Amino acid sequence: MRVPLFSSKLKWMARAVLLAALFAQVYGLFGQTADTPRYATASSHPEPALVEAQSLLDLGKPSEAESAARRYLEAHQSSADAHYLLGYILFREGNPKSSVGEYTEGARYRAPGALDLEVIGIDYFLMEDYAAADSWLAKSVNLNPNDALARYYLGRAKYNEKRFDDAVRAFTECLKLDPKNVKAADYLGLSYEGLGRSDDALAAYRTAIALEADATPKTAGPYLDLGTLLVESDRPGDAVKYLLQAVDLAPGDWRIHRELGKAYLQLNRLEEAQAELDKAVALAPENGPLHFLLAQAYRKRGLADQARVEIERYNALTGSHSSPDTPLAEARSLLESSKLTDAEQVTRRYLQIHKNSADGHYLLGYILFKKQDAKSSLAEYTEGARYRTPSAADLEAVAADYVLLKDYPDADKWFTKAVEWNPKHALGWYYLGRTKYNENRFEEAVSAFEQCLILDPKNVKAEDNLGLSYEGLNQVDKAIAAYRNAIAWQADAAVKNPGPLFDLGSLMVDSDRAEEALPYLLEAARMTPQDYRVHRQLGKAYTHLNRLENAQAELEKAAKLAPENAPVHFMLAQVYRKQGLQDKAKLESDRYTALAGSNPSPEN
Repeated sequence: MRVPLFSSKLKWMARAVLLAALFAQVYGLFGQTADTPRYATASSHPEPALVEAQSLLDLGKPSEAESAARRYLEAHQSSADAHYLLGYILFREGNPKSSVGEYTEGARYRAPGALDLEVIGIDYFLMEDYAAADSWLAKSVNLNPNDALARYYLGRAKYNEKRFDDAVRAFTECLKLDPKNVKAADYLGLSYEGLGRSDDALAAYRTAIALEADATPKTAGPYLDLGTLLVESDRPGDAVKYLLQAVDLAPGDWRIHRELGKAYLQLNRLEEAQAELDKAVALAPENGPLHFLLAQAYRKRGLADQARVEIERYNALTGSHSSPDTPLAEARSLLESSKLTDAEQVTRRYLQIHKNSADGHYLLGYILFKKQDAKSSLAEYTEGARYRTPSAADLEAVAADYVLLKDYPDADKWFTKAVEWNPKHALGWYYLGRTKYNENRFEEAVSAFEQCLILDPKNVKAEDNLGLSYEGLNQVDKAIAAYRNAIAWQADAAVKNPGPLFDLGSLMVDSDRAEEALPYLLEAARMTPQDYRVHRQLGKAYTHLNRLENAQAELEKAAKLAPENAPVHFMLAQVYRKQGLQDKAKLESDRYTALAGSNPSPEN
């Protein structure tokens, strides 16, 4: 039988609060409902201190709850209950990274349950690591397939990964368990829309609206999504009533005013279009495409001066010297404004009508690359190539997709072709060098970085990677010289790159020059205190210098930042052993063995 995460009382209290809090957490509300139920069993005997911490959380005092849990952990460091409860409190406080750290620590002492995996998954969702969220939420659903909320967030993760078929399945299962879940029905529509199944999407949005017909309050999402799809499907007359209802529900949402403005433009109701787009611009003044749409309304009304002002504002915001006269130009503007999801939606809707557009497929491929969805990006570039030969810039994006997939031979192939077509592009040479380096083809990497530096002298990253390539060739003096050059070139920069400092310090540690390494590594740690590698190298340096307390402190930081990195635990065990802390050394050795498996190869 699986051992429960908390004692019964704590577990059920946490579950009751979680149901109320999860939606609030993702939408930025960290409060709790006043009528949250509480459950207890006569047979449970939870630790009073942990019950106190949970009670403080229930009362809306998360900081005090955190303090209580941490005080308990000072005396009970191996308490799985306490680590899991602290992880949950940190989740409630909107600190997902630290929450995951506590769940990871708790898992050293007892396996997590479905509820805990659910919170971990939503932690990753909040950090926008949707692949990790998918993994943990899938594990939660496997342990408890009847948890509608876990299935809902699994669907959200799948949707954000653009795995629309999987998202449809997750939302469908959620709705079987919770048939009146409006948000699940709405996201089912968005997932169908992602698959190009417009009729199914419309039906899902209408279902979501019907489900909350008698609800108070209602959510604007289904009305906005239905109205938006109707506008994009050239049905503005049908769209207006839904968008007006959305405005009533969320008058501060600029997207609704934008869609109403677009609908009124299509209907040639120009005064109303102008009014809605004025509202949208007032709510989101830095959104370039809104100014372009407003300029269209002004121009159609004969207000040339106002139209010119809006076009100038659009150009200033987007850096564009042309107007987005087509949906693709609008998508490019959104892309330049880092509105990736909006840019993707505009491009997909364009491709529903213009399926043979090379420009459309290439642009969508680039947007998906920017979203780090490499497989989907490659599929779009492949489709676009059926209609037009790609450019050198397109080839670079294709190659970068292969880098994301860690397929370095194919990345090498396409970067090589890109620089053949455009040999004056320094960035292309830089990325070709990075790829050669990852293939361990160090001489060719040196040549690529040198070519980059001819085109872009004093490129700090290129010089740093030149040093790494020399190091790969065991040309230590040249590597050190390159690192020193990179450090010198950025001496007066407002924002410095920690890479050369870390690389020079690491090479000196590995060359038995630990004392010389310290200033560089300490500066790198100051610049990037969350990089476990820097603390690991500082730990190694201090170990070489027999400064064991310093080594212990740095390696403990590294282990906390990268708890799944086996060699860090091995190194920490060595330091504990040298200090005579045998129990701690054994714990770290066991952790190393568990992570590394039966054929370990620790770093020295």
